[in-house]
Amino acid sequence: MRDSEMAKLLAVAATVDNRIVTREMVGGWMGAIGHLDYEASVRALHEHRRSSTEYLQPAHIAALVRDEAWSERGLPPAAEREAFEAFVSFTGELRDVAAAHWNDPEWRAERLDRARHEHHERAIEGSA
Repeated sequence: MRDSEMAKLLAVAATVDNRIVTREMVGGWMGAIGHLDYEASVRALHEHRRSSTEYLQPAHIAALVRDEAWSERGLPPAAEREAFEAFVSFTGELRDVAAAHWNDPEWRAERLDRARHEHHERAIEGSA
């Protein structure tokens, strides 16, 4: 994102929360989220307005842009991300495979059972 785009993004935010946009503020936000796409950031700003009463911070934009990117790749939403990451780490499933089957509880249960069994077998072999 360019400085001018960040200034526009903050100006849009100011229409709701009355923040005073300064060069220093633009610079600070550029340091935090300047790497993000401007259009995705605008969508995130509007989503934040619809879904939150919190004062908009760079972390809000970053999280919402990340959530959108995950959604576009078919990965689980933010609320399930920790569980998804733990599942992938524990089972050894590839992310794309796990994402494709994430909403199938039977598939997840089968993979967890298999991983538990494998972990148990390794523990037994390690203690022998």
